[in-house]
Amino acid sequence: MKIAVKPKTEATEQLNIRVPASLKQRIDRVRGLADKVGIDYHATLVGMVDQFNTELEVQLRQIVNQANGDSTSASTSLAPPSAEHPAVEGSPNGRKVING
Repeated sequence: MKIAVKPKTEATEQLNIRVPASLKQRIDRVRGLADKVGIDYHATLVGMVDQFNTELEVQLRQIVNQANGDSTSASTSLAPPSAEHPAVEGSPNGRKVING
């Protein structure tokens, strides 16, 4: 018998955020669409939050370095959201990516 060994998954914690009612309605609609086509909405959202947090941290560190007089830091502007980011599940873990 061949057994597929899977690594332990990282422990999770709950994060509650308040969003405008219109955004909540759109999230619910898209979650339903994702379910219809077999996409894990939650995993996709977590991947995008992780990517956002990583990119924001880099930009914030650049701002801090600039404020501290570090001449090697790059631009300090916070870039607007880009359509170039994957719209469905992140690719770093070998997941399916659909560009929007």
